[in-house]
Amino acid sequence: MALRRAGTLPVQVRRGLTARFGKAKATVLAPAGMSGDANTDSVVLLLQAGGRRVVFTGDSTGAGEAAAGASLARGPPVDVLKVSHHGSRFSTTRRFVAATRPRVAVISVGANSYGHPSSDTVRRLRAGGARVFSTQKNGSVTLTITSGGALRWRFARSSAPLVRGVSR
Repeated sequence: MALRRAGTLPVQVRRGLTARFGKAKATVLAPAGMSGDANTDSVVLLLQAGGRRVVFTGDSTGAGEAAAGASLARGPPVDVLKVSHHGSRFSTTRRFVAATRPRVAVISVGANSYGHPSSDTVRRLRAGGARVFSTQKNGSVTLTITSGGALRWRFARSSAPLVRGVSR
């Protein structure tokens, strides 16, 4: 309702939809269908800009994450991965990390009682070669991709990568 009052028309998206924003292109990788599980049905987007690949995973788990991983495995490594479900131990599986081969992973997470981000998830990402950052440690993380493809990072607090998650 609030979106309509603001003049925005919500659109239901499905796997394969592509939208262009100037020279940038966003492709919906998941969900392929609706399972009824809010996490599995999260929208996963691949943003391509300046020759870079950035993946936004929402809270994707299970079949949604597997479908996105299968699509991403056919291409070059992902430059930046926004880690799914706040770094939950139930997402960002070893298979997904192997398929995406992220160079940098960003976990959006704050203080919580769930143990996010999971040490297992952080270990999987690091073992896959990713530098891992989190909003909990680094504050707001801002990424700018120049038209030439350079990545410019800004951190509100620290630029030190995350070494381990919360043990649970």
